[in-house]
Amino acid sequence: MIQFFKNIHFRYLAFDWLSVDDSKDVTYRWYVTIISHFI
Repeated sequence: MIQFFKNIHFRYLAFDWLSVDDSKDVTYRWYVTIISHFI
């Protein structure tokens, strides 16, 4: 499970660097939604 979170976090950071502002906002919201489901 820890590794799963690391993978998601790494992907989020990669998307953050590669995407434009609109996509970044969507990706951030997706990231927060996924994490909040597990907390």
